[in-house]
Amino acid sequence: MTEGAIPTIAPASRSPAPRTGAGLPLSWPKWDAVGAVRPPARLTSLLAVGSALLAAATAAAAVNDSVQFGAPSGGRQQLAVTMSDDAAITPTTLYATYRPVNAAHPPPTTSACAPTAANADARLIDGVTEPPGSYSVTESISLPLGLYAVCTYRATPASTDPAGATLQGAEVAGAPPPKTATSISLSVTVHRSRGTFSGSVTGTRTGRVSVQRSVSGHWRAVKRTSVRRGAFRVTMRVHRGSSYRAVVIGSATYATSHSGTVRIA
Repeated sequence: MTEGAIPTIAPASRSPAPRTGAGLPLSWPKWDAVGAVRPPARLTSLLAVGSALLAAATAAAAVNDSVQFGAPSGGRQQLAVTMSDDAAITPTTLYATYRPVNAAHPPPTTSACAPTAANADARLIDGVTEPPGSYSVTESISLPLGLYAVCTYRATPASTDPAGATLQGAEVAGAPPPKTATSISLSVTVHRSRGTFSGSVTGTRTGRVSVQRSVSGHWRAVKRTSVRRGAFRVTMRVHRGSSYRAVVIGSATYATSHSGTVRIA
């Protein structure tokens, strides 16, 4: 360049687009009609995959409720309920309820619990609110022997209104109370080929009695009758030389028992 000449600047050379480790060029940002930057198509795809993975991770978070009854002792049993979550994403309010059910006719788990915590059952976990993240809440109580319907509920997001907590799990479990012991007496009055079997029953004032005959070393039921006010009576044809006994047919609340053997001479 000579003195006084106007300097000229050579145009800058455009360098090639950067390349990824896989050898594929990244798209340059594009502008939409209002001037906002649109992310490259590949970046949009990656964001979609990331959203899907986040949703899958949220769905895989382990929400776990457990119900345990301890071994019976002194006519009682210990109920323990644990409600936990590995990765709650919102504050959650927890409820756990219980109530005794009929041991002879327990309800199926599908219909044992109300749809929300707004019910008359006793509450073991009563409106405990946990922040987002991992939590585990356990409560226990000593109960009389029997079967119980145990239900867990969650309100998400957290709510102090039990009606906002929906059913999460149901369990019908526990140790039924021991059956009442029974006993039965038997006397037989025979007239020609017919005999009248009668006796009394303790341990229950109602129920059923089976009169059995010994055949080839096995007891075979030959007649059944009802127990009324703790007594029974039935008349039937008998086989002389055979042995008979009466049996209280047990139920969910009282035990089976049998009388002594009476031989018809």
